[in-house]
Amino acid sequence: SRVQYRFKLEGFDTEWRTPGPERRATFTNLDPGRYRLRVKAANADGVWSDAEVALDVTIVPPWWQSWWFRIGILLAVLCGAVGVGWVVSAHRARRARHELELANERMRAAEARRAEAALRESERRFRQVTEGIGEVFWLSDVRQGVIYLSPAYRRVWGRQPEAFLEAGGTWPGDVHPADAERVRAAVPLQVSGQYDVEYRIVRPDGEERWIHDRAFAIADDGGAVSRIAGIAEDITSQKRAAEAIQRLNRELDDRVRDRTAQLQAANEELEAFAYSVSHDLRAPLRHIHGFVGLLQTRIDATLDEQGRHYMACISESSSRMGGLIDDLLSFSRMARERFSRSTVDLKTLVEQVVGELAPGPGERSVRWRVGALPEVAGDAAMLRLVF
Repeated sequence: SRVQYRFKLEGFDTEWRTPGPERRATFTNLDPGRYRLRVKAANADGVWSDAEVALDVTIVPPWWQSWWFRIGILLAVLCGAVGVGWVVSAHRARRARHELELANERMRAAEARRAEAALRESERRFRQVTEGIGEVFWLSDVRQGVIYLSPAYRRVWGRQPEAFLEAGGTWPGDVHPADAERVRAAVPLQVSGQYDVEYRIVRPDGEERWIHDRAFAIADDGGAVSRIAGIAEDITSQKRAAEAIQRLNRELDDRVRDRTAQLQAANEELEAFAYSVSHDLRAPLRHIHGFVGLLQTRIDATLDEQGRHYMACISESSSRMGGLIDDLLSFSRMARERFSRSTVDLKTLVEQVVGELAPGPGERSVRWRVGALPEVAGDAAMLRLVF
């Protein structure tokens, strides 16, 4: 028998193969790459040799299957994709910018409409407030001068606000000549917010009115004073009322002085009268008291108990009459003498007065009930006169 062979193409075959009778092997449609063809032989006895023959084969791919071609294709595809993406992105960006510009324009238009509506509403409210108050509201720009006067200016100043604004006058106007210098000196204080002044104005009809004018500064976003707002109030009625009160106070002071003088004269007359009356009463009273004493000395032994009681009553009554005369004199001097202030037991004082009012012979009997009375601070003689 002949020598036997077997072969194996590593990278393609998985097992050893035996060639045909023509001892030839053909491979077609191999993929590009590296292969190794291994060949072994066996003797007639079928013993395979350990030695083998190997042949390295490299299959070169066609150009359209080469790596550089694939890389080029891949790069071209990537570049195309990038280009298409860039074109699409640029288109989308342009479209987004356009839409954003349209949205911004719509937003700006909406904001402008809202701002215009808010401005109109603010102006409406501003005019409602300024036109509804009785005071004159004025607004001045630091560069342009007075730019607004409320309708109350027509009522207070007697002039048209529009005429004042068109003439570009300086605030305030029509100040009384006697107050003009003082007002001019106070005008610079408007910027600092310390402007607070009262002055008179002269209306076109010649009437004078009192004005209380105040102002405060309005700063811009940078903190600089750009405008000055103020309130001018007509205080003519208050001034006239104050003058009337002062006039009434002066008249009242004059009347009080006159009344005081009259009261002083009346007190002096009362004191003179009381002194005269007390002087005229004391002489007969001394006689009564003296003669009662003489009678008690002479006929005391001949009098019974009731007679002695009568004599004691006459003596006590004359003494009480003397006390009343002294109290009358003290009362007449009250206007120019200080009270003799002391602690007075009202219950004891009332009991003394009740004792003095005891009924005489033939008079009706009176039962007195005196409750608890406090101690007070006062003049005992004056309080006695009260009771």
